[in-house]
Amino acid sequence: MKIKHCSVYRFGKLKDKDLEFKDGITLIQGPNESGKTTLHTAIAALLFGVERNRGRAAANDTYKANLPWTEPELYGGSIDWERGGSRIHAVRDLAKTPPRSFLSETKDGRTRDIKENEQPLPDSLTPYLFYNTLSFRQMGSGLESGMADELRSHIINLQGSGNESMDVAAALADLKARRRELQKGLREEAEAENTALDQELRELERAGFQTLPDGWSEAGDALRRQDALAQKMTAERDQLTQDIARKKKILSELKIQDREVLEEDCEKAAVLTEQLKVYEADYEPDMPAPGLVRALSYLTLPFMLLFFWQILNGLQYRQYLRCAIGVVGLFVTMLISTRYARRSDALDAQKQNKELLIRMLAVYVPDHEAQGTAKEAEELAAYLERIKGLYGEIEQQEAAREAGTADLVEVLSRREALSRRMEKELSVKVRREQWEARVRAALDRKEQLKPVLKENARLKEELAALDLARSTLSSLATGVYSDFGAPLTAEASGIFSQITGGHYDGVRISDKLEIFAVQQGRLVAPGALSGGTMQQLYFAFRMAIIRLLWPDEPMPLFFDDAFAYYDKDRLAALLKWLHENYKGQIFLFTCQNREGELLEEAGIPFEKIDL
Repeated sequence: MKIKHCSVYRFGKLKDKDLEFKDGITLIQGPNESGKTTLHTAIAALLFGVERNRGRAAANDTYKANLPWTEPELYGGSIDWERGGSRIHAVRDLAKTPPRSFLSETKDGRTRDIKENEQPLPDSLTPYLFYNTLSFRQMGSGLESGMADELRSHIINLQGSGNESMDVAAALADLKARRRELQKGLREEAEAENTALDQELRELERAGFQTLPDGWSEAGDALRRQDALAQKMTAERDQLTQDIARKKKILSELKIQDREVLEEDCEKAAVLTEQLKVYEADYEPDMPAPGLVRALSYLTLPFMLLFFWQILNGLQYRQYLRCAIGVVGLFVTMLISTRYARRSDALDAQKQNKELLIRMLAVYVPDHEAQGTAKEAEELAAYLERIKGLYGEIEQQEAAREAGTADLVEVLSRREALSRRMEKELSVKVRREQWEARVRAALDRKEQLKPVLKENARLKEELAALDLARSTLSSLATGVYSDFGAPLTAEASGIFSQITGGHYDGVRISDKLEIFAVQQGRLVAPGALSGGTMQQLYFAFRMAIIRLLWPDEPMPLFFDDAFAYYDKDRLAALLKWLHENYKGQIFLFTCQNREGELLEEAGIPFEKIDL
């Protein structure tokens, strides 16, 4: 497999990168933060695609970590690789949700679209194997914990069947996935709940319940009657209170606070009505102008004196005719004087009555334009009588409310006695209802759990069958270790001995892919080695796995600042070994000049790309 071209639209900090790759060694050099690791990640993302995680897992996944800050709609790129005479072109649009991929194959001058179920990458190459074999990263040259099972499955496929037709790894993955799905459907809590329900029913059966006491229904009926009566009396009392408050509000709005004053004004209005009616009936029709009445009442006085003098003078001179004329004139003038004096008094009284009426109307009917008529006095008297009646109604209603309150207290007292009597009886009823409710709920729940328990039994049978199948395949995997363990150990030992200059005899690999260095027949764990030697050990181990997995197709190798623990001699030896022994593409990502200088000193050809 050879990577020929890579075009990055937007990926992390990378923008509009268009790169051509050739065979052999490609040195990709740039300072820190220039995007080397991002380009390494972008190549893997364009080869395999990127799954967008959800929830909390989205915080640190590859998709989120490399999402462009600007122009996120261009997130993605394209990559071309060759294998078996075909050129594969893959376009990854990572901005879509979910990300989209478009793959095509060009062979013998003809291009076709690659279907989703087709695999254009080499057999067995997955993202997991890519990062555990072909991708060497700084402080990441070791293997992940699941690599032993992954490699064992691939070896079973190759060694056990001689081809990929029997995909044991896929079978194990399917069994594992199937078991996981079945495990999700298994509701173990249902069995625990069913056991708890059985225990609860046994306890309820032992506890039993008490029956209701005698007279429960009669006492309950009596209490309900007292409740209804109390509610009715309370409603009536509240209605009286509302009526009293409404009438008091009317009096308050009329600014009538003193009942005695109201009664006095009521009497005054009645008197004024009678007096004004008398005046309007007896005097007003023929009453001259008020000034003339007073003038006539005063003008009769001189005439009365004159006639009185005539009487005295006639008596003195014995002029009896003159005396008689004086008597008649005096009598007539006295009658006239008395008549107009009474009219003057009536006029004064009428004036006073009108003024009093107008003042009273101003108090009780402030918006009324008063004329001081008998009709107004009569209407005022009737109005004050109605207001006076409100006080009487209020007194009657307050008395009725007090009586109703006393009756209500008596009813409430009887109700309280009944309530105290029933409290104990009610507790028995409640306990019985609770007991019955718990029994019904437990039985209903057990009925609901029946199909769940039945399904659990079926799932357990399937899980047992799956466990047996997995155990059989695991036994097969353990049995075939001898088929690949020795070649893997021999290959890794040869590489390790060469790149360490024969300082170490080789390596030892267990069936769990635990690796040890061998020095003078002694096993040395990786943790006991120096940082550089440990990296050489892992390098040899990975190269052996790569040759074992892809013996006939050189795969591209990626070294992302993977030589931090290598001194100059170790690095020169490793580069020389790669040049002489590995035919696939080699991509060196570095921020230093060391790799380029060593390649030039050794005369090893390479292409250089500056970031």
